Amino acid sequence: MSYKKAKNPYYSATFKRSVVSRIESGEMSVLEAARHYGIGGSMTLYRWLAEHKNATEMSKQPSEVKKSAVELAAEVASLKKLLEQERIRSEAYLTMIKLAEEQFQIPIEKKPGAKQSK
Repeated sequence: MSYKKAKNPYYSATFKRSVVSRIESGEMSVLEAARHYGIGGSMTLYRWLAEHKNATEMSKQPSEVKKSAVELAAEVASLKKLLEQERIRSEAYLTMIKLAEEQFQIPIEKKPGAKQSK
């Protein structure tokens, strides 16, 4: 069965899927499919193959997200722990600066050229 070549053809999604599946199964090569179906060039078929691959990968993503939900929860817990540690470190740093300013009577946090408030 041979198809006529159209000037600006429109190919349905079903048609594209059937051609792509025949190519992926090894039933025919890209060039054979282009000739058999009257498709303008092999680049069209390579684009269809790439789109099919991307669509397949996109359909797999939700299941991968479900699988990694436990991992995400563990990562959130780890990040919360790190955030708490950083908060404690920040408080310790500010306390250290305050004590050093009181003990040595020098303004550590103020910039050297900053204007003094009245």
